[in-house]
Parts: sequence; structure tokens; C-alpha cells
Amino acid sequence: RGGRVGLQSVGSMLKELISRRALLIQEASRRIFGGKPLDYGNLRSFRIRYKNKPKGPGLNKWYPERTVPRAFEESVIYRKEKLQILKDTGRAPPAKGQGKRASK
Repeated sequence: RGGRVGLQSVGSMLKELISRRALLIQEASRRIFGGKPLDYGNLRSFRIRYKNKPKGPGLNKWYPERTVPRAFEESVIYRKEKLQILKDTGRAPPAKGQGKRASK
């Protein structure tokens, strides 16, 4: 065979190496944090959410404060004044539901 290693033996060596590495990590965790690390089973970890910055302040800075533009206010005032003039002269549009077909 010339020193060839079978795939099954490579897989078992890899599993053994990974399990040794996991034991080393567990031992380091026990030394750092003290005791056995907590096992939460299938519960979802929110580590990524805690790691990221909160989104609220950044979004608030990105969007400018909402203010009513001056041109908009002027156009509203102009429209209301024009409507009042038309009402005074009797040329204003009819009120809602009081058009030609409603008078029949």
C-alpha cells in the first residue's frame, strides 16, 4: 500500500482532533468563567444582536427631522384664500355629495 491512509482512518483522526480541541476549549472556558459553562440546548442565542450596534440612534441621525416646508404652507394659504373668494362670488365647487346628480 505504500503508506497510504484510508479515508475512514482520516475521518476518525479528524474527529479525534476536533474532540480534543473541544475539550481544550471547554477546559479554558471553565478556568476563565469558573465552573461548567451553561448549556441552553436548542434555545436561540442573541449573541449577534448584542454584538451589533443598536440601530435606533443611527437611523435617527440618517433621516433629517421632518418639518413642513415654507412653500407648502404658502400654497395651502393661497388655496384657501382663492376658495374663499370663489365662495364669495358664488363660483365655488359644490360641497361633497351636492353635485348635479344629487339634486335630481
